[in-house]
Amino acid sequence: VETLNKIKTTPDKHDEYIITEGYKKLQRLLKPHLYPYRLFLKETLKRKPKKPLKS
Repeated sequence: VETLNKIKTTPDKHDEYIITEGYKKLQRLLKPHLYPYRLFLKETLKRKPKKPLKS
């Protein structure tokens, strides 16, 4: 949640905010099922992607 708040208050991190929102939705869908994939995705998000993910 802290990271999300930082992204919200930083205009140049708008894409990361979009991706974080998408990740939260994905998390709700996956729940415990694809746990290793979720960890992988979380690591991917830390790398500051340049384009928002498209679902």
